[in-house]
Amino acid sequence: MKFIKLSSFLAATLLSTSVMAIDCLKKSDNYIAQGEDYFDAEDHLTFSNKQKKELQKLLKELKGEWKGTFYEVDCRGPQSALRVHDVNSSVKAKVASGRHETIAFRLAKKNKSTTRTELVELFNKYNLFEFKKRQSEIEMVEKFYSGRAGGGSNLVERQITFTRPDKKTLKIDVTGYINGYFGYKHSIDLKKS
Repeated sequence: MKFIKLSSFLAATLLSTSVMAIDCLKKSDNYIAQGEDYFDAEDHLTFSNKQKKELQKLLKELKGEWKGTFYEVDCRGPQSALRVHDVNSSVKAKVASGRHETIAFRLAKKNKSTTRTELVELFNKYNLFEFKKRQSEIEMVEKFYSGRAGGGSNLVERQITFTRPDKKTLKIDVTGYINGYFGYKHSIDLKKS
């Protein structure tokens, strides 16, 4: 019983610490480095034939059913009074191929009595601006324009770390910036079913 209480206390402490560390007005490092050129989302990367083959192999290995947890934190409210909002969910994921070398994760997130389905696509060559692969980790930066309610659009930058320590374990961390400023962070921990 003491172990459960201690575990719950540690989990709450770690989660509240991570939420408190979020800076809703933090600028993207890429925005700081590139200035107004940051908003050019047309000069994307092109995968080499070797990278295409590596991604196709990875897709074959990832296809199937996965289970795990999904932690998301974002900033809400008017800019003058932004507040941090966070949610922990259990998640089931089905991995399939998308367009081109894209890997599609269909996530079913369950939190309390609510289940929400979401499609997350990674490695979309039309959105990719940085791509680095090291042994069990891939880092990438995607940028694209997304329409907003009421007209206009926002530039979305996603900094993604994709870690695969073994064939049955997968961790995906996504930090999203909207028009150069922090918007959200997602951490997805999955085990193959």
